Amino acid sequence: MGYMLSEADVSIHCPVTMTGAVAYVLDRLAPEDIRARYLPDLIRMDGLAKSGGTWATEQHGGSDIGATTTRAEPADGDWRLTGLKWFTSNAGAGLALATARPAGAPEGGKGLGCYLVPSELDDGRLNRIRNRRLKDKIGTRGLATAEADLDGAWAVEVAPPPDGLKAMMEALEYSRIHNAVAAAGVHRRAFLESACWATHREAFGQPIRSYPMVRDALLDLAMEQEAGTAIAFESALAFDAALADESHRAWLRTVTALAKFQTAEQAVRAATRAVELVGGNGYTEDWPTARLYRDALVTAVWEGPANIQALELLRAVAGKLPGDQTFLSRIDGVLQAIPEGLGDSAALLRDASRSCRAGLEFIRANPSEGPRHARKLMELMAETLCGALLLEEAGADLAAGDRRKALIAERYMRRRFGPRPGIGGRDDPAHAVFDAVMGYGCVPA
Repeated sequence: MGYMLSEADVSIHCPVTMTGAVAYVLDRLAPEDIRARYLPDLIRMDGLAKSGGTWATEQHGGSDIGATTTRAEPADGDWRLTGLKWFTSNAGAGLALATARPAGAPEGGKGLGCYLVPSELDDGRLNRIRNRRLKDKIGTRGLATAEADLDGAWAVEVAPPPDGLKAMMEALEYSRIHNAVAAAGVHRRAFLESACWATHREAFGQPIRSYPMVRDALLDLAMEQEAGTAIAFESALAFDAALADESHRAWLRTVTALAKFQTAEQAVRAATRAVELVGGNGYTEDWPTARLYRDALVTAVWEGPANIQALELLRAVAGKLPGDQTFLSRIDGVLQAIPEGLGDSAALLRDASRSCRAGLEFIRANPSEGPRHARKLMELMAETLCGALLLEEAGADLAAGDRRKALIAERYMRRRFGPRPGIGGRDDPAHAVFDAVMGYGCVPA
């Protein structure tokens, strides 16, 4: 659903995501009385459901949640929160999770509790929450984001210290998967706008999609979009697997960081290319490409930028969790199943896997070097996993007699891991069946 919503407007997807995140935390971590009292309001299907929010970011920044300054004070068995939350997206949320520090709790993340803050009290009065102003943002203008003053706002405790930060991180992990799916949806819309424009726009007597440079650009957009969608849904599948079996949590942490990073990078590039392909019209607000470009930028910021994802990846692959081994096992499983028709791409994937293994072993042996190399390692692992997933899909389609996905996967592997192509080399075979590739038609194997 989030994938399709984000193709229309990623601003719509954000409150849907946060509502799901709050419901997820209440269902998994809240005391039974709080779960029974508030969860039904988030999941009811009669049109009267409340939406959710996750309030962790403060004026000092969003990544260092452990530095939270919002105070929590006990009040007749419940709590009062006082402080400023600097980015509260979906500012009209009916129920929001907020981090705060009770009096006497230690500094840092271990001193944080997680609290549920309703916008209205049981007697119908508004809670003590004042929105200072709405943020004037580059994009996602269909979504209200506020600076919210909590002035003794009434709240109930979902998780006391030292578990409050863990509860909020559960919400963020859920949201990061949705962010990856949203970025893939934005990318898909950018591709569609580009492909439709190139089909109908004529220049020098013929549609511009007939020109080889435009075809190359469209093939790259399609290739990256299918790679991003594959890694986004790989993280969603990992989430479901971890719900059923905690032993899958290492893979979930690893693939979520990779997917959140990779899809955001791809979405921003795709939106930029869409503006370029549509040209002057694409740079105006009369066409959706300008909004797509502005909106795509948020996918790299929401739920932690690239450097934060790299640090999260380090915790999964170089700490107590065996994320490095789960990643290598996933790639090895793909390599073992690749059919003979994809031999060249399999060789490139095998080389990329060796590079990942060497990097992961180095970080394990030299943990102090991790922060310096984490971004490069994340880029390598994300591109390797995207290639592996495309080849896995290609193998399944080849078995059914369709080579279209193989053409996409082979192009991706050459572009990411092959030698830089020279001038006058063999044309990409996808050009010969361009219409079938663009139209998701069958290309006989």
